[in-house]
Parts: sequence; C-alpha cells; structure tokens
Amino acid sequence: MSAPNAILLPYKKGSKMTIDNKTYQVGDLFTTLKSKETGVIKEIISNSSGSVRVRLETDNGERWTTVLQDNLA
Repeated sequence: MSAPNAILLPYKKGSKMTIDNKTYQVGDLFTTLKSKETGVIKEIISNSSGSVRVRLETDNGERWTTVLQDNLA
C-alpha cells in the first residue's frame, strides 16, 4: 500500500510550469485560478496551443484543470 501523499507518476523532464514567477512541478500544491480549488499536482502536460493541462489530487478526488497561455510566465 502506498502512502496517501505519494506521487503516482514519476517526475518527467519538462513537467514544470511558471505562473507569476513561481515555478510549479509534480508534487507541489496548486490552487486553480478560477475555482480556487487546491490539490497536489500529479501531472503537467503542455498542449500545442501553449496552454497546460494539470492533473490534481484534491480532497474531493482527482480533477483536471487548464492553465491558459496568458497566465503562464
């Protein structure tokens, strides 16, 4: 059995994003910009459009959010 806060996916090179001069990576806490829901980042995927998809583990379960290119540094 794994620990409740264990990172399920290995860190992948390039799996980082920067918002307002703060860099986030897998394992960090992140609060969604619109709904203000906080969770642990499990995966970060860059899209060809320049936006980023982020998979979070929250108290309410897993959720995906998109960070638009305009919000990225």
